[in-house]
Amino acid sequence: MNLKRPKTISILSEGKPEPSYHNSDIFQVTLVLNAKIEDKAFFIFIQHYKLSKKEPQLGVEQIIALCRINKSMFTNLDANIVEELEKTGLIEKVGTSSSKYVLSEPYRNLYDQTIKIGNRYLIEEIKILIFALQDKKLKIGELEDRLNEYLNRNQIKYLLSKLQQDGILDREGSGKGTCYFIHKQFDKFRGEALMNEITILLKSKYK
Repeated sequence: MNLKRPKTISILSEGKPEPSYHNSDIFQVTLVLNAKIEDKAFFIFIQHYKLSKKEPQLGVEQIIALCRINKSMFTNLDANIVEELEKTGLIEKVGTSSSKYVLSEPYRNLYDQTIKIGNRYLIEEIKILIFALQDKKLKIGELEDRLNEYLNRNQIKYLLSKLQQDGILDREGSGKGTCYFIHKQFDKFRGEALMNEITILLKSKYK
């Protein structure tokens, strides 16, 4: 029995990375599963279609094809499955004569919702800053040092300013001695729970 494929399909349809078998050898199989959902929009997109009860229902090969198309991997795609997915409206051709496809507009709209909050914020940028400030009071120079691989000074200044206006951050001191910290209303939250509370608040402001 092939146990690998059903498990892989379940993981892919949930927007998680494909299982890794890299450490396996002829004597043993080592399976590494990543529980993190990398693409929430893909998960919601698939679930919406399943719940719609439309035909045809998505099976193993369809899920694999959708995942590969979403990653711009067009080699070795089954032409019949691609044609079927295009008819269902789950994928769209890029240009009239192209052999490349993208997931359809509902997915792209969902994707925008999962990475952006209105036209004001990118969720990943907020997350990087918030996690750096968790349980800390930091000056802008200290934030630059910590986040230089992810955000530049202008991005940090923008986020500090806007997140203060929206009641997410607070500050103390003045001039070069100004320190920034997360508002006390979020004191009981940590990690992903903290980010979730902040995201909910901001999305309520910028629908």
